[in-house]
Amino acid sequence: MPAIFVASVAILASVSRQTGSLTWLLLAITGSYLVLNVLASANAAHETKRVSYYFLMPAAFLSLHVLYGVGSLMGLLKGAISTRFWGNLRIALTSGALGLSSRVFDRSNRGRMR
Repeated sequence: MPAIFVASVAILASVSRQTGSLTWLLLAITGSYLVLNVLASANAAHETKRVSYYFLMPAAFLSLHVLYGVGSLMGLLKGAISTRFWGNLRIALTSGALGLSSRVFDRSNRGRMR
């Protein structure tokens, strides 16, 4: 979910800045996140009986979600452009390591699925 949140905010911020449209959706997403963040922080402060959590937890939650989302997106991008990943996937598919028949990818069929 953090990756979807970060990607949607980044895309909507870019689109709304360039075209002026979809600003309402960006505000709805970020506004609802901020409200839920404050509520979760208040809950954490109430449960632990620490007043400082009212002020510290919103920043902690925000940094956790943004950094987790950015890291996930970077990992997906790195995997998508990695020739090693695609080579290992092809080996796994052709060797039957994933429980698929070894005939799923056949060299005589130029790598197309049957």
